[in-house]
Amino acid sequence: MRKIIVFIIGVMIVIGCVNSKKVQVSTSKSSEWRDHNAAEGKPFYNSKEACKKVLGTLDVISRLHKNSLEENVFNGGMSSRKYVIIKDTITYYTPYGEIANIGSCSCKDRTLTVDWKEQYKRTIKYQIYFNSADTVELRYYDYPYSMDTFTYDKTKAPNNPTKILGVMQR
Repeated sequence: MRKIIVFIIGVMIVIGCVNSKKVQVSTSKSSEWRDHNAAEGKPFYNSKEACKKVLGTLDVISRLHKNSLEENVFNGGMSSRKYVIIKDTITYYTPYGEIANIGSCSCKDRTLTVDWKEQYKRTIKYQIYFNSADTVELRYYDYPYSMDTFTYDKTKAPNNPTKILGVMQR
């Protein structure tokens, strides 16, 4: 009887270790760019293609801020703005077609670096992530955002994961 109990305990320990290893593997693939840091899928385009495919008009669907309403969840609203990205220039348009901001840009290794001249007056490095041939996320770190007051806390560093979701028109 004692041998059976020791055997059962040994099997339970082995199963526990195997499950622990699976959790560690799953955790290593987690991404801060997914709700609840879920696993990240493979991007549709490699880094060289992503820089070419982001050129054109990006119709913005939404801007999402992580942790603004719920911990580890992206929240935001619908948008009807757009970006026009040409080789070294980016223009940000309001829903009414007026220029809201303009900047110079460059792209390398899936990173779109934009030096905004007007509204933001800072350099932002956007990580380009295509979910499909035309749907894209521009991921960057922004100032913490409050969905209660619809304001940014610029007294803190821009370290809040934020992403712009949109569809490329070519």
